[in-house]
Amino acid sequence: MPHVPERHLDPPEVVPLTASAHSVLEVMQNPCAHDVDGHDCIWWTERLDERQFFDNLSRYDKAVILMAVLSSTNTWANRLKVEILNAVQDELAE
Repeated sequence: MPHVPERHLDPPEVVPLTASAHSVLEVMQNPCAHDVDGHDCIWWTERLDERQFFDNLSRYDKAVILMAVLSSTNTWANRLKVEILNAVQDELAE
């Protein structure tokens, strides 16, 4: 009978984050950037989402996000710009 290695049941070790808050904000502005811990904007977005950051936005916060997306020249914003345009067109059609 072949030897089957014993499975580790311990949770993975949590690696402490070493990035500064300001460096993370820089990473969030560039989809190709990574912080000193190797995390990108998508990773940080997931962390903020887990903390319900997006759930607690006021209508003014949401307006600021719309303004930022619509004035962005980043190609990552293009799909969201189309979604916003479609939502506005739907609203106008009703």
